[in-house]
Amino acid sequence: MRKKAKLYTKIKKTGKEKDISKYRLCKRATQKLERETYQKYVNNLIEVDDPDSTKPSKQKRFWSFIKSLRKGNTGISPL
Repeated sequence: MRKKAKLYTKIKKTGKEKDISKYRLCKRATQKLERETYQKYVNNLIEVDDPDSTKPSKQKRFWSFIKSLRKGNTGISPL
């Protein structure tokens, strides 16, 4: 993330094609890592370790996650 931010500021200063290509590569790698990490988190919430034991803390995290997805963005609030 920091490397990406540094490359972005360098692009704004120089505008060289070489810097732009480095930034794009770094951006792609960062996005890929973020997506993989998010998928691991969601899979960890969904997967059941032991079917006989239901852990309340894991259920709470799962339903809190579902609730946060349902809220979404409400847009502009009324004045």
